[in-house]
Amino acid sequence: MSATQGWLGEEALRKYETQTRGDAGIMALLIGGRMESFCGLIACVDKPVIGFGPWAEDRDGYINEFLQKYASVESYNDYLKWMEYYNDKGMDVAKMIPAHSCITQFWLWYGIFGLLFLVYIIFVIIRYLKQDCWVVPQWFMWVAASVPIFLWHMFFSAWADRVGAVIFIVACLMARAVRKGVQRLPNYMEEEIYKVETK
Repeated sequence: MSATQGWLGEEALRKYETQTRGDAGIMALLIGGRMESFCGLIACVDKPVIGFGPWAEDRDGYINEFLQKYASVESYNDYLKWMEYYNDKGMDVAKMIPAHSCITQFWLWYGIFGLLFLVYIIFVIIRYLKQDCWVVPQWFMWVAASVPIFLWHMFFSAWADRVGAVIFIVACLMARAVRKGVQRLPNYMEEEIYKVETK
């Protein structure tokens, strides 16, 4: 609304109009700003069960089809510049179906099993916040503070921080195991908790 009313200036208005192609709907704005995520989703719908395999190549022209239907001229030109850059560097990224979202990426690459895996991880995180975050107070700041950025990455970034992400997920699962009595904390951690609780 701010852009369309001119409150943000002419440049913001032009950017808004080119990204949405004149369509004022929220979907047009989202698609214009996150081409990579939506292009990957369209490919996922074509092979929802088996996926395309790791480093899925665009052999069927998903990128061009998506850009022709939904992209602004600015987005299309940006895409061409990036592809030219990658080709000059000899990188195969230019041939991949874009999936700028962990959920889309796992579904695109590994099919329904990748999607179910990511849905389970999101479930683990939400369950941690709802039931298990209080169990290991020494970890609370680190794990709880990591939840928003981790969820953001799940929906809007590709899988990148493999080691940190796995440690975070294991910490959520470990807190649950401690709460259920399956796993004990080390004695020094239990002593720290006891000292604080008995003050």
